[in-house]
Amino acid sequence: MMISRGVFSLSTGLFCAGISCSSSDTSSFSDASLDTLDASIDVGNRDSLTIIDRATPTPLMPRIERANIGVDGMIQRNACRWPSLSYDARFISYWSFASGLVSGDTNNIGDIFVRDRIAGRIERINVGPMGIEANGDSDMPLISSDGRFVVFDSAASNLVSGDTNGVRDVFVRDRTLGITERISISSSGEQGNGPSRGGYYSNITYQIGISGDGRFVTFVSGANNLVNDDGNRIDDIFVRDRLLGRTERVSVGRDGGDSFWRCGDIFGGPGVNFSPSISDDGRYVVFSSRAANLIAEDVDGCYVGSTYLRDRLLGSTRRISFSFSGSNPILGLDYARISGNGNILTYSANVSLIAPRGTSDVFSYQLDIGRAFLTSVSLAGGVANGESFSPYSSVDGQFIIFGSEANNLDHASATVHYPHLFVRNLPSGVTRLIDFVPTPTGLVLSSRHSGFNISPDGKYAVFIAADRDDSRENVFVVSLDYFFSR
Repeated sequence: MMISRGVFSLSTGLFCAGISCSSSDTSSFSDASLDTLDASIDVGNRDSLTIIDRATPTPLMPRIERANIGVDGMIQRNACRWPSLSYDARFISYWSFASGLVSGDTNNIGDIFVRDRIAGRIERINVGPMGIEANGDSDMPLISSDGRFVVFDSAASNLVSGDTNGVRDVFVRDRTLGITERISISSSGEQGNGPSRGGYYSNITYQIGISGDGRFVTFVSGANNLVNDDGNRIDDIFVRDRLLGRTERVSVGRDGGDSFWRCGDIFGGPGVNFSPSISDDGRYVVFSSRAANLIAEDVDGCYVGSTYLRDRLLGSTRRISFSFSGSNPILGLDYARISGNGNILTYSANVSLIAPRGTSDVFSYQLDIGRAFLTSVSLAGGVANGESFSPYSSVDGQFIIFGSEANNLDHASATVHYPHLFVRNLPSGVTRLIDFVPTPTGLVLSSRHSGFNISPDGKYAVFIAADRDDSRENVFVVSLDYFFSR
């Protein structure tokens, strides 16, 4: 491997091939956000690498900055996950186990934080009245597009008064008013008698969704007292209207009653309905389900699952994840999400007709034309040669970020041998590797599948990565203008 200083170049011209790299803004490279230069770096199987020094600015450098900066201005490296961005990426929310991000963090558990990239301030989100710190772990934060609200789940019992159910609940923090509100309650205000959550359980994703203005929140709960006549004994998908104070179940059977899953003598259980997200206006909820009675085409028995769209205005449910021929439901679903404008659905799935190798690919479904598209597309226009997963989209659905183990999606990925992050511009059909990027200290390598997102305006990406200094995790934000002409 060849290492030099002053100019960035790769022998294959990977990072700017065919795109405009006109930005010369290097303001993001401050002593607070990046370490001093050290050329002793191991980047694996790269043929040629040039490290860029801050003293020699170049238009070929992407704007990248670190978000895990503590109250003392020092980098706080520790476990991090679940980053998300407000519309213009001014605000970043994420979970961290670091105790030096804010003063007075003494609970020795993971907390939820928001960093204001403009003001350079960071605040802790999972706090109770008078700013009291949580007495239980919190997880799965997601920030609203306007940056005012952050939704998360927590096992803490001191975030709101009257929390005595002894299970995880879903909360929203109003950053403007400084108030934490419990979401996983019934329309009459009764607390749930079962866990409501985000995160993972037995390899199932329990994400939480929030509309752009924070009015609507969708979540998974095993409680059976959030709505009337909930008798299925399984996890369901709910929507809370914070303005009207109403809680509604959306994972309902075709008769409007309970959904169910049964295989032989096995009935129900966690993971039947999971991974919800909601459009910005609150009308559409997309979720994954293994229930056997959501629509007329479903069959009772050992059904393996699919992705569904609930129209809350019309009170109807339809299946989205079918094969390109319109038959045979796609298997192995996860990470179903809907764009803010409610028109683009993204999900990962194992489609044997498309990818006989038995790994998952990323798909986009355009509601207004009723058509699914393969999103994890190779340079040659075919399928990826590795597994692709966990898509998120911009509010208009034009930019999709996803993880992949493939090395045939972009010229820059040809010599990459780790799972990495890609962004695809659907209108142009261009895919770019975005987390193997040059910085003043070398290359940033992505390290967590669940640790990335895209800003609603499609101009920034955020991801969790272990930089070259050590294996501990950091939160990085990168401008996508470096990768795409606009």
